[in-house]
Amino acid sequence: MDKNALYKKYNSIMEKITNEPPLADENGKITRLGERWIAISARYWPSAFLEVIKGIGPVAHTFLYNFVKVCGEAIASRYIEMGVPKEKVVEYVLSGGWYFGWCLGYVAKQDFENKIIETVILENFEADYGKGCHFMRGVHAGVWKRVVEDEVYCEEVECKGRGGKVCRFVVKPSSKVI
Repeated sequence: MDKNALYKKYNSIMEKITNEPPLADENGKITRLGERWIAISARYWPSAFLEVIKGIGPVAHTFLYNFVKVCGEAIASRYIEMGVPKEKVVEYVLSGGWYFGWCLGYVAKQDFENKIIETVILENFEADYGKGCHFMRGVHAGVWKRVVEDEVYCEEVECKGRGGKVCRFVVKPSSKVI
C-alpha cells in the first residue's frame, strides 16, 4: 500500500472518532518550528513514567532531570543561535512551553550578576500527574546553564502536585547549592 492510500485510510478511521484536524501531514510527520515532532498524550507521559519510577525507584527522577537538562541546553542554544538575546531566552522557552502544551508560566526574577533565575509555572502538565516536577526542573537547569554558561542546579520550591498554588523553580549555580 502506498503512502497516499495509507493517509486516506487512516484519515478515514480517525474521522470516525474525532472531528479534530490531523496534526501530521500525509507522510505521518508533524513539523513545528522547522523540526520534526511527535505527539504523546499526557495520559501516557508522564503518567507512564511514574509507573517506571515505581519499578526503579528514585534514581528515575535523577535520570529524567539529567536527560531533560540536555534537552533544555539544546533548546536554549537554538534560540541563542537564532539571535534571541540571552535576557529573553527563558521567556522564549516558556512561550514554547505554552505553545506545545507543557506549561504556562513566567519569569519572576532573573539575576544575571548572581546567575539566579526564578520562574512561576501556573499550569504544568507534570504537576497534574505526580508529586514533584523533575522534567520541568531539568528543562530549567539546562536552559539556564546555557544562558549563564555555568553549571547550575534547579530546585522546585513549591509544587502544585504537592499542594502548592503554583510550581515555583529556582535555578542557581551549583557552587551556591547547599
